[in-house]
Amino acid sequence: MADGVTGGTVPSAGLDAVLSEPAQSSPEGTGLPNVRFTGSGWEYFRIWAVNTALTLLTLGVFSAWATVRTRRYFYGNTWLGGSAFNYTARPWTILIGRVIVVGMLVALWFAELVSIAFYLIGLLVVFAMFPWIAVRARAFRLRNSFYRHVCWGFEGNYATAAKYYCLGPIVGFLSLGILWPYIAMRRDMFLIRNSRFGTSECSIDVTAGQYYGIYFSTFGIFGAALVANTILVAVLPDGFGFLLSVVTWIPLLLAGVFIKVRLDNLRWSNTTVGGYWLSLDLSFWRMLGLYLSNLVLIVITLGAFIPFAKVRVIRYRLGRFRVVRPGAETFFAGPLQTIGAVGAEAGDSFGLDLGI
Repeated sequence: MADGVTGGTVPSAGLDAVLSEPAQSSPEGTGLPNVRFTGSGWEYFRIWAVNTALTLLTLGVFSAWATVRTRRYFYGNTWLGGSAFNYTARPWTILIGRVIVVGMLVALWFAELVSIAFYLIGLLVVFAMFPWIAVRARAFRLRNSFYRHVCWGFEGNYATAAKYYCLGPIVGFLSLGILWPYIAMRRDMFLIRNSRFGTSECSIDVTAGQYYGIYFSTFGIFGAALVANTILVAVLPDGFGFLLSVVTWIPLLLAGVFIKVRLDNLRWSNTTVGGYWLSLDLSFWRMLGLYLSNLVLIVITLGAFIPFAKVRVIRYRLGRFRVVRPGAETFFAGPLQTIGAVGAEAGDSFGLDLGI
């Protein structure tokens, strides 16, 4: 598998051929069914089982190789037109990044044992690193993502990232959440508008009103579910302890799935790459059904259904993705950058939300 490209041009005819596929199989009768996933649950189950076993046997060392094997499988089975995507990160690079992140976490743990003051200082240092983590994580992931020998890239700077990953949470908290939808919108704009495919820029056209509408709707769903949940808990007998613990999570589940679906649809459906418009049309009820059925099957199979669950969700999401309008711009391969994996691994470790 190639590690990169040195330049060149991706002919516009390649994407034109993709866009010329018949549209009648599209669920809505519009758009183009040009994205598909060809993997299967059983194939990924074998990869997942080996990854899990070797990760446990090596006390986590193999997790870097497991990550690369997993991403290469899903990238390699995601097809746009007649070509699949490619993931080129090296396991050793990811392993080094993870070792550094683990070292940071161990240092925080020791600081907490020594003094609460040292621990708080350590937390502030980590918090101050979030802009660097955000930029490096996205750059590393995109730099190692290829389509037709052209890689993606990210050119965001740390100073701008600091506004959304350091200042943003503080402002959102002080405003009692009122400004958070606006901050989320600006963060998404930062991530997408600084991304590129080769030399073709990405763009997003959204408004604050759209974000506020989604967040307010989510809050309404959560409130209504919470009221219904409270009534249900009040009428259930004390003997139904397990059921009570399950229904307590219903409001969070409904709100979480709703906001994820709505935000994903909004972001992707208002994003362009070069001269091409993208579209994503996920159904809230379909995604909720997938998550619930996956959860039940994972519990019943004691975790063995996890790889099948992941394949089910990815297949559905990619099946609802479209490249809906051709443009005149040709994608050119841009200069390669060497991006370390520390930021990417730190982003995973700290649960940093990097958007798309």
